[in-house]
Amino acid sequence: MKNKLAEILTDRFNKSSLESLYKWDFPKKDLPIRIPKDVSNFKKNIFLKENLCKKFNEINFIDLSYWIVNEWGGIPLKRTENNSRKIINFKKKLDNKETRLFKYEFDTISSLSKIASFYEPKEFVIYDSRVVYSLNWLIFKNNLDTKLFPQPSGRNSAIAEYDQKTIFNLSNRFIEYWNGEEAYFEYCKLLNETAALSKGMKNYELEMFLFSIAVTDILEDIKSNVTFCYGL
Repeated sequence: MKNKLAEILTDRFNKSSLESLYKWDFPKKDLPIRIPKDVSNFKKNIFLKENLCKKFNEINFIDLSYWIVNEWGGIPLKRTENNSRKIINFKKKLDNKETRLFKYEFDTISSLSKIASFYEPKEFVIYDSRVVYSLNWLIFKNNLDTKLFPQPSGRNSAIAEYDQKTIFNLSNRFIEYWNGEEAYFEYCKLLNETAALSKGMKNYELEMFLFSIAVTDILEDIKSNVTFCYGL
């Protein structure tokens, strides 16, 4: 299955065009490291991905985590005792190589996975609604032998209009999802192994690529392939 997914993504993935596809903004406030100037936001994000991990030994873990979620990720996360405790407990799981989450942890996986992806970028990737949307469609369309991943809530209205769960349920195929305890680590494992099998692709480049094509290629592919018969 991983070989097939790698083949599909290698055919689609063009490393040279990823920079033009990836439109994510870059924060200007309270940058924790010096970022190269006069380069694209894409290259700034790549630099951050490859270098911010070194700062976890120098900057307070909680301070850096809140910056990642709030400033880089654009997700409002209040600095509360409960949230800080959740972040520290999540870090302990990463350090101890645990492979299961509590439900309350998976409920905020969009935020927690951002922290993980900068803390250990070779092991963990961001569990983003758009990335899961793209990945699930490729798994479903190509009938790959793996469970689908529960999609976290997202902010894109176009994706919301084409709810995959409804489409999959109406397909009359047996659909199985990873549960919230296992989903994140199985997701990281799949993306890491797929990237390793693809030509010159890093796990975070694969995640960025899947993120970038969700509202273009994937959405158009769904529109072209999904039809419903109606009437008597």
